[in-house]
Amino acid sequence: MALRGAGPRRHEEREALARALHQRKNEIYADLVRDGRIALRPGVRDLMLDCRARDVRMAIATTTSRTNVTALLAATLGDRWQEWFEVVVCGEDVTHKKPHPEVYIRARNQLGMRAAAGDSVAIEDSPSGAAAASAVGLHVIVTRSFYFPDDPVTPVTAIGPGLGDRSGWRPAVPESAGISGRIELTDVERWCYRKSVQDN
Repeated sequence: MALRGAGPRRHEEREALARALHQRKNEIYADLVRDGRIALRPGVRDLMLDCRARDVRMAIATTTSRTNVTALLAATLGDRWQEWFEVVVCGEDVTHKKPHPEVYIRARNQLGMRAAAGDSVAIEDSPSGAAAASAVGLHVIVTRSFYFPDDPVTPVTAIGPGLGDRSGWRPAVPESAGISGRIELTDVERWCYRKSVQDN
């Protein structure tokens, strides 16, 4: 806004306008979620169900707002969505946004995890998110998104089009192995084991 003639001239006015626009954006997002026009990406809920069935601990480490997280997960997982996760760390809980690793450091500490968590996995969709997770020693699985369709992302444990499709992943997954046609918890475990062997 400082560079555009249409924006307010005073810094305080620009800040106020930015806050108002962000709040309005969150209101529109919540409305879209409530109307069923924004949902979890294919395969996400199924992988979370795999984790629940195997007592795999889950957490959310995001620098988006808690309002947006609550809107999406209440609509897709139900009013008791927080019971799915041991820890939820959102943008209001941290000073620095990704790619700074603060959000992952906070989640790791709240989970009581050791500093180098090579047996833990972050699922991200952006280069900055992958960098934040990688900085604290997590395995990183990247699901390409509309916003970052072909941005370079390194280092990663695996990268592909989304959890709802077994094709197009690097490293590849056996398309015949998955019963459901989606990425399963066993695929995640194989990727992590393979990466750990390569790194050692």
